[in-house]
Amino acid sequence: MTATRIFILSFCRLGDSVVMLPALHALKRRFPKSVVECVSQQEPTAIGAKEVLEGRGLVDAFHAFPLGGNPLARLVGRWRLFRRLRRRHADYGILLMPPAAPLEPAFLAKLHHWLLQMGCSQVIAPEDLIESVRKEDGQLAPLPKAADTLLSLLKPLGLEPPKPDGGDGSLPPHSDDRWRRQAAEICKGFPTGRLPVAVAIGSNMPSKRWPVANYRRTLEALPQLHPVYVGSAAEAQDIHDLAAQVPGSILTGRPLPLVAEVLRNCRAYLGNDTGLMHLAAACGVPCVAIFSARGLPGLWEPYGIGHRILTRHPACEGCQATVCPIEGHPCLTQIQPEEAVQALKEVIGY
Repeated sequence: MTATRIFILSFCRLGDSVVMLPALHALKRRFPKSVVECVSQQEPTAIGAKEVLEGRGLVDAFHAFPLGGNPLARLVGRWRLFRRLRRRHADYGILLMPPAAPLEPAFLAKLHHWLLQMGCSQVIAPEDLIESVRKEDGQLAPLPKAADTLLSLLKPLGLEPPKPDGGDGSLPPHSDDRWRRQAAEICKGFPTGRLPVAVAIGSNMPSKRWPVANYRRTLEALPQLHPVYVGSAAEAQDIHDLAAQVPGSILTGRPLPLVAEVLRNCRAYLGNDTGLMHLAAACGVPCVAIFSARGLPGLWEPYGIGHRILTRHPACEGCQATVCPIEGHPCLTQIQPEEAVQALKEVIGY
């Protein structure tokens, strides 16, 4: 079995792009001489596949898939894209998106159809959505992690998936060395005698945000740590407010390759269930991740071993709510700072 060209279709932002890494590593090992091209949306205000994967040696080209905007312009843009890609004659078209909610069966079928329109000789895509079932105690049964689910899709290519968490989920170094040099300068400013820990307090979903006061209490209980606050420009005010109470280094609105290199120098990650959590795990950083109960358990946990997941399992688990409809957001607010303190001590090795 050989492949000269492979198309990857995935509508993804930061976290979704990172969980593709084990599958992309496996494809490059299986077809080392193939050209891998990624087709995904590219949004001016969001981090997507190109920002995460460009210059990493796993994807050779990126193509923007038109989404949103004027319907006629969108239709024309897709026609031009499909026409251009068909001329490139891909051996395989692979849909690398976890087949789970909020994805819907009709959209899954449409993605499969789009790969056929791109002229792929063979299409590899999930046929059904995965769902979590409730156990006798009422809790949802945990699902395999998203990265392992994507690895399992590659079996038709002769790639037997490894044991859970056994794939290569690492983010390769960037081909441009300037990011490492800039990160080294930033890390020189970390105080000696204190351990740098990445702290991510934000999320684009309110239902995922652990109260900022809990982050303050956690960090105040561990004065031997040096917080490295990471986040988007939109989160800058909240981060500066927290840093005024618990001083640390601030890294907001910076290029993702630079953030990744700074993360490699951190001893741990403390934060919400976000793309930055997945990025930290891909950079070899053990995570203490605060999970609300909105998602399906297990699916979006950071890849690899050595992480600590702090969560609760209420009856409403798996609600997929962007904003919690229950007063007080109990699935998150019941997680206490003392739990995060203990988890940080464990992953750092105190």
